[in-house]
Amino acid sequence: MEEDAKQFLLRVARSITVSLLWLFINMTLGIYIGLLLFEDYPSTANIVFYIWFILSLAFLIRFLIRTWWPREKVSTAAPDDPPGQKSL
Repeated sequence: MEEDAKQFLLRVARSITVSLLWLFINMTLGIYIGLLLFEDYPSTANIVFYIWFILSLAFLIRFLIRTWWPREKVSTAAPDDPPGQKSL
């Protein structure tokens, strides 16, 4: 398999795996344990769940952005230098 195709499939598999893991954790905590909905008023457990949900969602989005749009490598060589030499 070509290296580009292999790297692409690894990114797809990693993205799906992390997203499903995040979904299952939050679904278990929210729906099955009952932290998603309030009974009469929000309890401390509900508030902690929503804080966890928002923070973990932010980290999931950050992970997906960094996976699919990696930063470009910055060269330290000056534009006038020949390739392979760095200016001091």
